[in-house]
Amino acid sequence: MTQSMLCGIVAGLLLTCPVRADDAEDRAVAFVMGLGGRVTRDDQRPGKPVVRVSLFHAQVRARGAELRAMAPFQNLTTLDLRSTGVSDAELKEFMPFRDLTELDLGSNPGVTDDGLAELVGLRRLRVLRLYHTGVTEAGLKHLAPHQNLTALDLSLTAVADVGLRQLRALPRLSSLNLRETKVTDLGTLDIAALKSLTHLDLSYNKVTNVGVRQLAPLNKLTALNLGFTSVTDDVLKELDAFPNLAHLELEYTAVTEAGMKRLAEFKGMQVLILDRTNVSDTMLKELARLPELRALSLRQTSVSDAGLKALAPLKTLRSLDLSHLQVSDAGLKDLAAFPGLTTLGLLGTPITDAGLKELTALKKLTSLDLHGTRVTDRGVQELTTLRNLDVLSLWNTDVTDAGLKDLATLRSLTELRLTNTAVTDAGLKELVALRNLATLDLRGTKVTAVGVRALQKALPSCWIER
Repeated sequence: MTQSMLCGIVAGLLLTCPVRADDAEDRAVAFVMGLGGRVTRDDQRPGKPVVRVSLFHAQVRARGAELRAMAPFQNLTTLDLRSTGVSDAELKEFMPFRDLTELDLGSNPGVTDDGLAELVGLRRLRVLRLYHTGVTEAGLKHLAPHQNLTALDLSLTAVADVGLRQLRALPRLSSLNLRETKVTDLGTLDIAALKSLTHLDLSYNKVTNVGVRQLAPLNKLTALNLGFTSVTDDVLKELDAFPNLAHLELEYTAVTEAGMKRLAEFKGMQVLILDRTNVSDTMLKELARLPELRALSLRQTSVSDAGLKALAPLKTLRSLDLSHLQVSDAGLKDLAAFPGLTTLGLLGTPITDAGLKELTALKKLTSLDLHGTRVTDRGVQELTTLRNLDVLSLWNTDVTDAGLKDLATLRSLTELRLTNTAVTDAGLKELVALRNLATLDLRGTKVTAVGVRALQKALPSCWIER
């Protein structure tokens, strides 16, 4: 029997059998889990109803049968259909989910302007993600009924300036993602009318200093992404219009080190992304004057070991990305100045096992990226003291099965990436101890289908990619 036939039969049973609501929901849960999807129940409510369903990573395309099979989820508030192949035709099946507050349709090119019209009945929707879909500016008029919408993601769509006027119908919109669309300075005039906006992403668009100046009415803005735009040093003067700005991204812009000196005046700045800019060790002395800075990203800049010393005054720092820098083992010694650090990116740096000894002082570390470093099994031994590690990437390192024995002691791990390492089926047996593991990347390793199946049986809730 083909999978499509099975889906149709099961869906039909769920819709026609005279069973109790709980029974119908339980069957729907089994169906979703059988597809590789995930469900979340509300343990605080009577009957513990299903409130969240995700078919992202599921081994099936979301067609009408799959969506109809979920009809018993009458209390559903969150639905994740990323990369499931859902199209306009399937959006008609959303009508039973009147309580939906969050819907993710990202990476489904088959969702177009016509499909948005089918969502009109979802009046409680607060979060809608339409990134990398076939939606254009013509379809934005269909968003008007969603008066409760607070977050809208239109990134990687063909939305252009002319359609942004339609967004004025959304009075509660506070977060708008327009990354890599067709927005220009002209479009910022309509964006400026969205007075509730606090988060705005204009990256990868043809926006200049003029466009940012036109955003001045957005005095509630706290986060702004201008990465890969045409802004220059003068844009920093325009930022004075946003007194609450705490998150700024300037990746790959023409802002120079001279212009960045003004950043030290933004005393409330908490997140600063300066990847691929011309920031150097000298500039870091200025950034060290930001008393509330919690996250700093310096990927692919000319910062070196010397610059890390200058950051020592940033006692509030929680996240630091040093990926693709010429930071050495010696430079990692200076990280001891940040005992509160929870996230550290060292992707593509020349650090070795010796440098990992310096990280043992960072007891609060929860996320560590060692992708493409010179770390081996010996270095993994140093990580065993970091008991709070939740996310770890050892992608393209010299870690083997021997190192997995030490990794198995990190019981808090939920995400582990061993891509392009020499691990085998023998090593996978060690990972059975990681009961909280939710994502495991084994692409490019020596594991077999047999080994993966055995591990999947031991960790049924873990998404394993091979």
